[in-house]
Amino acid sequence: MKNENIVVIPCYNEAARIDTKNYLESLKNCSELSVLFVNDGSKDNTLAVLQDLAEKLPNQIMVLDAPKNGGKAQAIYLGMQEAFKKNPNFVGYIDADLAVSIEEYNEISQILKKENKKFVFGSRWKRIGSKIDRKIMRHYIGRVFATFSSNLLGLDVYDTQCGAKVMDKDTAQYVFKDKFSVNWIFDVEIFFRLLQIIPKSKFSDSVLEYPLKEWRDVEGSKVKISHSINILKDFWILKRRYGKK
Repeated sequence: MKNENIVVIPCYNEAARIDTKNYLESLKNCSELSVLFVNDGSKDNTLAVLQDLAEKLPNQIMVLDAPKNGGKAQAIYLGMQEAFKKNPNFVGYIDADLAVSIEEYNEISQILKKENKKFVFGSRWKRIGSKIDRKIMRHYIGRVFATFSSNLLGLDVYDTQCGAKVMDKDTAQYVFKDKFSVNWIFDVEIFFRLLQIIPKSKFSDSVLEYPLKEWRDVEGSKVKISHSINILKDFWILKRRYGKK
């Protein structure tokens, strides 16, 4: 198996939402891409579904089983540690529901390589020519969240939370060298860690926010409005730890 580009996909109770046919067809069209699924202590049949996928496409699909549920941040952290053992040139992550498709993730990876960036992340910017299917309430809540994030980071970033990010190996090894301080908004902590190695004055030289062509709001999202208090707590933790530079 050539593991030049590995995408980590965390999974918690995703058995009913994993589109097996979509994964298999998409990966066959992206032969240079490998997937590392992380089963995050699922209580349903997720592990069996993932193992079946890996048997069907063993050259591109790997499965890491974390018996205890640790949350998305922890699952991605564990997946990255496992991916680094394969010595990839590029690593990243997307969500199991393929709100961002395998094909578009692969395109983001190609942009990172062609433009010699350290980090490229998807942005759910609804514009003419795009197909961004997002519920209106989640969009408005997302804009409030984005304003908090941008102000805390001191960066003009539109969408820190889009679940599609890719980076070169050296950058990833720094970003994921330690476990995250927060779970709900660990994506924001990724930007804080990037700022430790990339000066703000040169951020745009190394980092690209890529407006997605397609994104769909898949039913069954585990992030609810009721989780807002946890998100606010995470903002407070990050502010205390990193401050505004």
